[in-house]
Amino acid sequence: MSDDTALTLHQQTPAAQPGEHGLSEDATRAVVRQLFEASVASFGDVVSALMFDMEQTEDNIKALSWLAGTQTLLSSEAAFRSAVSQLAWWDRFLAHLPHPALLSEANAAARRRAQSERAHARLMARQAALQDHRQRIADAMADPDTGPADRARLRRVMAAPDETEWWVDVEGYVAAALAQLPPEVPDVPITADDLAAETSFSGFHAVDAFRRHPELGPRAQSMDTELADILAEAFGLRPAEAHRHAVVLTGIFWLALRRALSAGSHQLSASISLMMTTGQGSVQQQFTHELLGSWLPYLQTLPPPQHRKTLGQRIRGWLGLKPRAAVVPVARQLEED
Repeated sequence: MSDDTALTLHQQTPAAQPGEHGLSEDATRAVVRQLFEASVASFGDVVSALMFDMEQTEDNIKALSWLAGTQTLLSSEAAFRSAVSQLAWWDRFLAHLPHPALLSEANAAARRRAQSERAHARLMARQAALQDHRQRIADAMADPDTGPADRARLRRVMAAPDETEWWVDVEGYVAAALAQLPPEVPDVPITADDLAAETSFSGFHAVDAFRRHPELGPRAQSMDTELADILAEAFGLRPAEAHRHAVVLTGIFWLALRRALSAGSHQLSASISLMMTTGQGSVQQQFTHELLGSWLPYLQTLPPPQHRKTLGQRIRGWLGLKPRAAVVPVARQLEED
């Protein structure tokens, strides 16, 4: 992490505060990017390829659209090609690792039902708006003072209001329809409780198997170390405290990745290939929303930085050395294509 990022993490204007603890958009984006880069370094370009381009926001990740730019700074066509080649590597052990059921799934049915109701309400509201729009134009065309040229224009507006103009406030119709429904069921992020045996044995067992795996376990440990360095530098945490939080973030990362990869490598491969040409993909949206929508709330629970450095960080600063890098196993994306 650069010194500039560490110093500006909590130096922001009141207008740019997406989190409760006052992290500016730019500073938070920089921290998230470094966390994500650490995960890519440990687990390969499959992780990078799963990241959805938030500049093309959908409803389910609109709340994260201010992070746009994180994915585009990390992705490349070479990364996608590398990711497709890595799927065979993942297939060697993915089927043997547990697929967790998380606490957030307790309200999954209610959330899907609410989403369906809201989608139907939007459709009906737009239909009502279209009918009123056409009626107003029909009234205008019935006016004897309307000339032939105006009638031709009005017919185009009546037929295609999205391409021409609306004579009613469509968003007002939609807002009024949604206001009649119960509040939307919020997404529940992956939390530390999903990693604890006493609250979610399924999630605990999945992360435990991940950390015990002979190939993934060392990568998880190196990711812990690198994330701890990032958190210590950004928030001024002591090494033990930074490592404790890093272990949670790594566990959250694995649960989000494991659930995204559960779609099956053939579907993932097709999704990645489509993303290379269209920038779309439900698997990517799920992973992005679940990972960042879980990382960000956890980062907001960390205490504001006290601008203190560990002894090792101070010594490296005195000697003019770069921050210590974690010993990361050689990931597949480092191989030549």
